Amino acid sequence: METALESTNRGAEVTERIRESYRPLDEMLAGLDDARMLVPGVNGEWTAKDTLAHIAWWERHAVRRLRTGRDDLAPDDGNWEPVVNHVNAEVYAENRDRPLAEVRAEFHAAHAEVLAMIADLPNSVLASDAIIEAIAVDTYGHYPEHVEALRSWIAGSSA
Repeated sequence: METALESTNRGAEVTERIRESYRPLDEMLAGLDDARMLVPGVNGEWTAKDTLAHIAWWERHAVRRLRTGRDDLAPDDGNWEPVVNHVNAEVYAENRDRPLAEVRAEFHAAHAEVLAMIADLPNSVLASDAIIEAIAVDTYGHYPEHVEALRSWIAGSSA
């Protein structure tokens, strides 16, 4: 994943990357009615609603990392896969029975929160490629995976 940014206004560049990557996700979700949002199969048993909860959790993870300057999830051995799988399973279990309206509101709030956090970061913080990578992993580097899963699910269930 390419994360290097060229200009001195890295906050604006990161924000633009997030918006560009988020737009297809937002447009795809806007095309789903409430009943469709609750149909499993987007990612295994996940629904589109579950995907919203998942993305919101990871965006808030980015905010927590930026606020504290550390990642409490970071594995000592550098092997992220079991950590991510565990978190994803917990997020799914915690949110699968929540009402769609609550999950949707949290999804939008988390996205606004991550954009606001980036807007508040000084360029000196955003000068760090490690910070940019941390943001990317939980935002613009993450959304395309779910856009593709949703696109495949929509195409498969429309056929």
